[in-house]
This record gives sequence, structure tokens and C-alpha cells, in this order.
Amino acid sequence: MTMGSRRHLAALAICLGVGAACERGEPAPLPFAVADSLVSAWVEAELIPGAVLRIEREGDLLFERAYGAAQAYRYGAGQYQDSRGLVRL
Repeated sequence: MTMGSRRHLAALAICLGVGAACERGEPAPLPFAVADSLVSAWVEAELIPGAVLRIEREGDLLFERAYGAAQAYRYGAGQYQDSRGLVRL
């Protein structure tokens, strides 16, 4: 199994365990807090340069957070990319 597929499998495992709803701007409830702290730790340890954690259920956004900045920032445009156009698991 490659490192990339391990990361995708880990992300999928985190997302499958998440069940509680969360609105933007609120602190992450416990299931989201676990995923949030894992991804944050990976970025801080420089295991990955950045990430966007976006959790949806039946089309409703439950949780969204971006980590890191260098890859997300559109230089010259002065804005961050919208995560909706990125990868779906």
C-alpha cells in the first residue's frame, strides 16, 4: 500500500466515524475534534504541507477547516481557494 493510499484510507476512516452535526464557527464537537486535531498535527509536523477537512452528510456541510496556507493561497488574486472544488472521498 502506498503512502498516498494510506492517507486516503486514514481520511476515510476518520470521516466514517463522524456523526454529529456542526455549524460553521462553532467549536468542533468531539468526533470532529479528533479528526481536526489529527490533521492539524500532521500539518504542524510537516508530514503534509496543508489540507482541507470538509465533512458533509446528505449534501449538508457539517464541518470545514483549512490547515496550512502556502498551497491554498492564490498568489496575485489575494484569496484562498474554495474547498468545494477539491477532492471528494
